[in-house]
Amino acid sequence: MASANMRCANLILTAAVLTLLGTSCVADIVPLSSSFRVGFYNQTCPAAESIVRSTIISRFQSDVRVPARLIRLLFHECFVTGCDGSLLVNSTASNQAEKDAAPNLNVAAYDVVDAAKTALENACPGVVSCADIEVLLAREAVLLLGGPNITVPTGRLDARNSSAAQAASTLPSLGTSVSGMIAAFAAKGFSTQDMVTLLGAHTVGAAFCNSFSYRLYNFKGTNQSDPSMDSILLGKLRTVCPPIAVNPDPTVALDQGNNSINVFDSRFYQELLKGNGILEIDQAIALHNQTAPIVSAYAGNSTSGNSTAGNSTIVPSMNFGVNFAQVFVKLSMLDVLTGSNSSATIRKTCAIIS
Repeated sequence: MASANMRCANLILTAAVLTLLGTSCVADIVPLSSSFRVGFYNQTCPAAESIVRSTIISRFQSDVRVPARLIRLLFHECFVTGCDGSLLVNSTASNQAEKDAAPNLNVAAYDVVDAAKTALENACPGVVSCADIEVLLAREAVLLLGGPNITVPTGRLDARNSSAAQAASTLPSLGTSVSGMIAAFAAKGFSTQDMVTLLGAHTVGAAFCNSFSYRLYNFKGTNQSDPSMDSILLGKLRTVCPPIAVNPDPTVALDQGNNSINVFDSRFYQELLKGNGILEIDQAIALHNQTAPIVSAYAGNSTSGNSTAGNSTIVPSMNFGVNFAQVFVKLSMLDVLTGSNSSATIRKTCAIIS
């Protein structure tokens, strides 16, 4: 893998209709090669992507929360040591793995990854990595919820290590400021616009009350609510989230525009302009001088996650659906292990390092 001081490569992935411009970064965007390319499994496991697709469709029919959870899982996977399957590993007596780090305790849908892996092992034993399965499942999740159809390269290998400490020190916390978030993303090679775009994934999914209830009752130690929250939303949330934590912890849709956890569109940004952000960081990006213009631009998109239909005035570079597809691919290419890398493998069971 290239040095951390190298610049990210300029990547042109024509099949995905995107161009990723090189920027100075700490993490590496791994360039395409014979061992990391679109259609990597065409010869060795031609049904691989359709098997993954069938898995998520089947699970979605019984649990509508699955797609949003898979998108979140991919971010928590790739943002730490890259898209290497290390988040899937179980802890052992001698090692606390990433999934047991505090920021990952509410990450879910591991069972969906396992189901896809089982099906793939039955069809093509020892061929498809757990890391690729995560990326393909998240790609299918976006499309299933009405978002863009994203083409991604495959050929990732699985890591042989997983560290809870590294995850805890790398993933941004709930209280991270916009400036802190910009810095955290910049360390991974993402621009400020990339960050705001990735946060747009909050157009789907839900948040537990314990992740934002401090905004309702005791924001920054004031014993008052967060003044940036809309008063009507505040009253609504207080009926769902009590001041004292309860078990089970209730959840609230992150996108209040359609109050749905499974519609991928740009309405999320429109809601931020109304003070209807659920998480502190979501509302904060609508107010910070470096991010507010981006939020406003995305809020002006049509609500579709796929196109600019209904609004011909959108500048292409500020089209949420197009930009999300680009940043998704960029995220999926962070610090990928490929080829004959001796520190990588293809796990037979995603939760166990082999």
